[in-house]
Amino acid sequence: HAAIVHSVRRLSHCERNVVTLHFFEGAFTVTAAHIVMACSQKQSQHRKSFRPVLASQVQPGDILRTCASQLNVTSVEPDVIETCVVEVQLKDTRGTFFVGGSFAKPPAFIEVCGALAPLDQTSVVILRFQRYDRFRDIIINNEELAACRNQMEEAGFSVDLGSTELGPAKLLVRVDLAWRVIMALRWRSSDQQERKLCLRDVVVSQEFKPVLLEEVRRWAKRANPVVHEETLELWPCLRTRHTFAEVGVSSSSSSVTAHSSTDAHLGARRNPRKRSRY
Repeated sequence: HAAIVHSVRRLSHCERNVVTLHFFEGAFTVTAAHIVMACSQKQSQHRKSFRPVLASQVQPGDILRTCASQLNVTSVEPDVIETCVVEVQLKDTRGTFFVGGSFAKPPAFIEVCGALAPLDQTSVVILRFQRYDRFRDIIINNEELAACRNQMEEAGFSVDLGSTELGPAKLLVRVDLAWRVIMALRWRSSDQQERKLCLRDVVVSQEFKPVLLEEVRRWAKRANPVVHEETLELWPCLRTRHTFAEVGVSSSSSSVTAHSSTDAHLGARRNPRKRSRY
C-alpha cells in the first residue's frame, strides 16, 4: 500500500505512555498505542508474516523490520515520560512507512503504521467506567482522538451514541467497523433490555482503547477505573455496493443480505421505506 501522507499534526507536550523496543543493533522508542509492523516469535518459527501490532503488545523474540534488514527484539521497556509527538496519517491507512531517531541512519529506520491504521485482528469492547467524569474533554474535545472523531464524522457517524437512541454512551471505533458495531449494539439492546448503555459507557475498538485509557487517566479529576468490560459480538463483514451494504453470511454460503445506509444510521425499523415490512 502506498505511503502517501494525508495529514501531519504535532500533538501537545504532556505525560505519555511509551515503549522502548531493544534489539542488538540499538533501540526504538514509540508511544505505547502506536502500531508497528511485527512478526511474532511463534510466526517466525514457521512462515514469517509481518502484521500491524500495538507497540505495547510486542514481546521479546518478536521481529521488526527496516527497509534493509530484520531486527530481533531482545527486551521491551515500558515507561511514562513527558514528551510531544507527531501524528502522521496516510491516505491509505493500511500503508506503512519507516521512522527513526534523530541520530539513526535511514537504513536503520523501523517500519510503522500511521494514525487510524487497522490492526490485523481487532475487537470491540464496551468499557464501563466508575464515573462519568470529564468525558466531553476526554473524548469530544481531545486532540489525541481527533483523527478518529473526524473520520467517523466524515462518514456520517457520531461519537455520541445518543443520536442513535442506543443510550448516552460514546463510540470510538474504526470507521469501517462503525456500521457493524451499531447493528451489534441494536441487537444487544433488544436482547438485553436490562443492560442499556449509560453515560459511563464507551464502546471502543482495540486500536483506540490504549489512547482512551491513557486520556481518562490523565484528564479525570480523580481515579476513574474500568469497573466492567464486555466484548461486543460484531455482525459479519460488509461489502459496499452503491448505497447498499451487503452482509456476508458467516459460513461457506455465498448469499448476502442488503441493507441501505439509512439502516445503518436509523435502523431498519425506522427506515421509512421499510416500515410496512414490520
